[in-house]
Amino acid sequence: MHQFDGIRQVLVQVLSRRYAALLRKPYLRVSRGVPGVGDIKTVIISAMGADAIEKIAIHAGFERAVALFGVYDFKGDGLRYAGLMRRWLRQVVPGSILMCHPAQVAEPSDPIGVARAQEFNYLSSPDFAAALQQARMRPARGCDVLGPPARPVSEPPPP
Repeated sequence: MHQFDGIRQVLVQVLSRRYAALLRKPYLRVSRGVPGVGDIKTVIISAMGADAIEKIAIHAGFERAVALFGVYDFKGDGLRYAGLMRRWLRQVVPGSILMCHPAQVAEPSDPIGVARAQEFNYLSSPDFAAALQQARMRPARGCDVLGPPARPVSEPPPP
């Protein structure tokens, strides 16, 4: 939703005011699939404002993710999710962000509750650790991947 017209402009204005005292602003998630890769859901999410929010973010001085991966239909079992993850890890580009929705327990009223629990089980498993190692990747915070941490303007830069 943050990419929708009318929302993205207000979001960047509010964040710009909130973080005006920082030399480096927080990063914004641009929901664009990995270039050249993606199913119809990924293409639709990208088309819903990825280019526009990226232009606004650049103009306002925000760092942004290069791509978003992990988009899927929430169908299948844990083995399917593991297979999707292995494929995503082969296709991902540096500076990308993984979209995931893990939960320890599937809430009965949550339509994607089972998928959330499957994601949690996989992401906390040795299989995921092995897949990351095989892909020569590691989980990282966005601020660590997309630039140095923000600091107040009054704070001098590190030596």
